[in-house]
Amino acid sequence: MIYKNWAFRLFVYTVILNVLVMIMVIQSSIFNPFTLQILVLSLLATLTCFTGIVFGIISYAKKEETDYKKRVGLIGNLIILFSGIILSFFQ
Repeated sequence: MIYKNWAFRLFVYTVILNVLVMIMVIQSSIFNPFTLQILVLSLLATLTCFTGIVFGIISYAKKEETDYKKRVGLIGNLIILFSGIILSFFQ
C-alpha cells in the first residue's frame, strides 16, 4: 500500500467536503443554520483529515519516495486541522 497516495487523496476529499459544508452553511443560514447534513459532512471531513494525517505520518515513517503527493498530503491535512482548531477559538 502506498500511503502517500492515500494521504493526498484524503486531502483532496477533505477540501471537497469542506467546500460542500461551506456552501451548505451559506445556503441554509437563511432558514435553519444547523442541519443534520451539515453535521454529517463536517464529521466526515474531520475523519478524512485525521486519516490523511495518519497516512502521511506512516508514509514518512516508512521512508517512501518523496514527491509532491507526500508533502501536500501531510502538510495540507495539517494546515486544515490547525486552521479548524484556531477558528474554533474565535467562535
